[in-house]
Amino acid sequence: MAGFQDKWDYFIAKLSHRHRFVVLDDETYEEKASFLLSRLNVILALSTIAAVNIALTSLVIIYTPLKQYIPGYGDYGMRMQIRTLIKENEKLNSKVNTNERWVNNVKMVLNGEIPADKMYVRPAEIDDKVKQGSENTKKLKNRN
Repeated sequence: MAGFQDKWDYFIAKLSHRHRFVVLDDETYEEKASFLLSRLNVILALSTIAAVNIALTSLVIIYTPLKQYIPGYGDYGMRMQIRTLIKENEKLNSKVNTNERWVNNVKMVLNGEIPADKMYVRPAEIDDKVKQGSENTKKLKNRN
C-alpha cells in the first residue's frame, strides 16, 4: 500500500510543479510575455476551453435552424404532415389506376372487344380481357 501512496504523491508533485514559460523576441532577446505554469494549470485551461467550446456549439445548434440538418431530428407536426401526404398520395394513385382501368374498359366496349353487359364483371376478369384486347388490337393493326 505504501508503494501506491508514494506513486500518488509523486504524480501530484509533478502536476503541481511550476515552470516558467517565456516568449522572447528572436532578434533583440526582449521578453514579450512570461507565464508561470504547472501541468495542472494547463490541463484545467484546456479542459475549460473544450467545455466552453462544446457548450457554445450546442447552444448554436439548439437555438438556430441548424438543428434541422441533424439526421433524425424534425418537427413532430412536419412528420405528421408527411404521413398524411403519403396516405393521400397512395389514395390518389389507387384512384388513378381505377380510372385508367375504367377508361381501358370503355375503349374496349366502344371497339366491340367486350360486350357492354360484361362491364360489371370482377376487375381481375376485366384486366384479363384488357390484356387479350390489347393483343387483339395489335394483331388488327399489324394486318393493316
